[in-house]
Amino acid sequence: MKLLLENWREYLNEQVRVGRYLYRIAKASKAERIMNSGIRAGLQSADTNEEYRNKLGQPEGRVYFFTDLDTTSAIIFSSPEDVEAIIGDVEKGDRFIVAQIDSSKLDPDLTFHIDEENEELLGANYAVHPTEVQWKISPDAIIKIYTEEDLLKAAEDEEYYQ
Repeated sequence: MKLLLENWREYLNEQVRVGRYLYRIAKASKAERIMNSGIRAGLQSADTNEEYRNKLGQPEGRVYFFTDLDTTSAIIFSSPEDVEAIIGDVEKGDRFIVAQIDSSKLDPDLTFHIDEENEELLGANYAVHPTEVQWKISPDAIIKIYTEEDLLKAAEDEEYYQ
């Protein structure tokens, strides 16, 4: 039975589809680099330093993101521990941004998977490239950077009109 459930979960992970926009949390100090150079795939977990490995035990590069801006915003404004679990290495006073990514401008070979470590968070996913370990999301796919102030203003505007 356990094998059946593992196989079903694996099948579901392979069926992840993403919408038009993806949202990546980062430290505000990285905003300019993201806009100019894109987002590089990470080779290890930012919070545990464990190497990412595929089903065959081979290294893989991953980019983590959310599919929903509201969930992404909620994480930024939650506890520092929650943010650190997502991006790792958070210090008191750090500011954050959200990079909005146009999924139609991503490499079509990318595969998307549910982030099982954070699956309780709506839309927590990661992307991998099937043949490249060192890959990146091009700066052309980054369409906007939201600051914390932008996100607060959007939330206030939304509350005003409800």
